Order: sequence, then structure tokens, then C-alpha cells
Amino acid sequence: MPIRRARILDGPAYGDGDGPGEGYHRPRYEGPENRRIEFYIMRSVAAIERVDFRKMSLAYRLDFALVVPGSGKVPRVCGFTEVKRRKYSFRRLPDLWVSVGKAIAARGIMQMTGLPARFIAAYDDGVYAWDFAPDNSAKYRIVWGGRDDRGDWQDKEPMICAPHDEMRLIPGAENGDRYETDELRWGEFQR
Repeated sequence: MPIRRARILDGPAYGDGDGPGEGYHRPRYEGPENRRIEFYIMRSVAAIERVDFRKMSLAYRLDFALVVPGSGKVPRVCGFTEVKRRKYSFRRLPDLWVSVGKAIAARGIMQMTGLPARFIAAYDDGVYAWDFAPDNSAKYRIVWGGRDDRGDWQDKEPMICAPHDEMRLIPGAENGDRYETDELRWGEFQR
């Protein structure tokens, strides 16, 4: 009996070279510009909260490890964070939407290390933090959402809707708009 090709809603047909393991490679949308903006935001937050940070590999699915400043030649990690720049006002949407995949990655790293993880969202009107809590994910509304401006079917996924009242403003943190005026060198970002 021949194998029938099934078409996934908003996705490629399996067996046509676009499915997982069949030559399909998703473009990497996060380029040097995005990473520099994330670095700028994180540098601002780290200075306010008196921590240092290190960029993590893509395998971790979170952007940065937070480290205790001056903790020696081998810095001691004290937490993890994901950073996103949102080019709109904090109150534009009623909730913070976070990828369930990011929450799964955060939960896994928290369970493995016993250290906290959080999501930092830099909006046009402020920088806010939301804690990935390891045991309360069932209380959130889950929706199918994401961006639709790139024509990539993988931009749509299950999203957690976290109410804004669970987010904490980080006073004085920079949202990344002025990073072009600073001297940011790629070597400084790579630390």
C-alpha cells in the first residue's frame, strides 16, 4: 500500500523535501543586529541588578546565563534569562505571549540546576521581567499564536498568555532603541 502524503495545517507536506529530516532548514531569523540589541538590553538590566551575564549556545533555547560578578576564574551561575525586544507599547496586548517551547526549556533548566529563569521583554515604554515558574504553568491560558509577517509556518505555535500584572518593571533599564549610539563591539558581546 503506498504511503499517503498528509498536509499539515499551515505546514509543508511530509515527503516533499520540506519536512523534518528531509532537507528542510529553517532560516535563522536572529541575526547580529538582534543579538546586539539583546546584548544592549541585558547589559542595562545586569548593571541595575548587579549581576553579570554570558551568552548561551542555541542548544539551551534561552539567551543568557546570569553570573555572580567577581566570583572567580570560573564564574558561578545564579540564573538564566530570555530577552526579547517588543516594538510596541507594554499595554498594546493584555498579556505577555511566550512560546510554550521556551517555557519548556526554562522549566527543564530550572529543574536541572535549581536556579531561576525569567523572560525579559523590552517594550517601547519600559523593560519588564516575568519569572518562568516551574510549577504554575497550568494556570495560564494557552493559545495558538505567533507572528505572521515572515510567511514561515513555524512562526505559529502554542503560546502561554501571562497577565501583565505578573510582570515587574525594571526601572531605568534600556529597551535597546539607543544601542546604536553606544560602542558595542562583537568581542564584548561574545565574552
